[in-house]
Amino acid sequence: GVTVTPSSMNGSPTLNVSWTGPTGSGIRYIVMYSTTNQASPPQNAREKTTSTRSVTLTDGIQQGTTYPSQVTGVTVTPSSMNGSPTLRVTWTGPTGSGITYIVKYSTTNQAIPPQNAREKTASTKAVTLTDGIQQGTKYYIWVAAIKNGLQGNYSSKESARSLSAPSRVTGVTVTPSSSGITYIVKYSTTNRVSPPQNAREKTASTKAVTLTDGIQQGITYYVWVAASSMNGSPTLRVTWTGPTGSGITKYYIWVAAIKNGLQGNYSSKESARSLSAPSRVTGVTVTQSSMNGSPTLRVTWTRLTGSGISYIVKYSTNTYIVKYSTTNQASPPQDARNITTSTSPVTLIDGIQQGT
Repeated sequence: GVTVTPSSMNGSPTLNVSWTGPTGSGIRYIVMYSTTNQASPPQNAREKTTSTRSVTLTDGIQQGTTYPSQVTGVTVTPSSMNGSPTLRVTWTGPTGSGITYIVKYSTTNQAIPPQNAREKTASTKAVTLTDGIQQGTKYYIWVAAIKNGLQGNYSSKESARSLSAPSRVTGVTVTPSSSGITYIVKYSTTNRVSPPQNAREKTASTKAVTLTDGIQQGITYYVWVAASSMNGSPTLRVTWTGPTGSGITKYYIWVAAIKNGLQGNYSSKESARSLSAPSRVTGVTVTQSSMNGSPTLRVTWTRLTGSGISYIVKYSTNTYIVKYSTTNQASPPQDARNITTSTSPVTLIDGIQQGT
């Protein structure tokens, strides 16, 4: 039976409050009041005590207090930023100058924000919540408008569950086969748990890839592999084929899954060795012969030992290949210019600069 009647005293606004309550000796009442609209008194509420069932409030009463309208249409969308889960919150609210918003969020499910709820303020009708957001956790969100220091009613409670990283990848093997989806392979000569920032990178659509860029013979490389999201948490298999023996590069492999921009734990380490180039072919002989009335050349050489060895034979009618460059080294650099000729000598013209 609480009633509140606006009035004035000595030219200042007041509020007359009366109520129905218990009677008897020793009964006292405490009246709490605030410009904050919520179900229970806020911590900063003003108060006044009385032994009667009515009171006139004067302290802090301002003329013509008007509250912003209630926020509606709150939507919450789980997302991620820099590998961490976030919640994107948008809403419909009052317009006009001086309007700001307060967003409160908590894992506690109740009609109004709990006292320990986290909060974030915004000058627009959208905000991204990052502070304290944990993976796979359900959050409850309330939004209210503020103008001239006065807070309107909180919106209806909305909720959403933040994104979760996929589970740890297991079952990593090193076998000669390939199949698959999309992977990011990082490799480096630096041995550490996670890829260094300067690691080289290659993408692949199968569960096997041949690394060529920057690979040198006899060097130990460390390799990490992660998969892009595909209907859950995939189990990855890293594969390649290579001989064993001295001088073979050894790789260490870790695999992690990625889903919704969140990366799971790396798998346990597996290892394998990369291929080394075969030794130089020697003992080449060329014998003139004929076949079906046409001239042929019979080429033989000393066969290399080991499985999986194949050969490429190149031949040309050109007698000479002349390569030239401004770079001083034992063998021609890759960017050396070249000219083919069947006579000697030859005059070099293309790219020749004075005094070089």
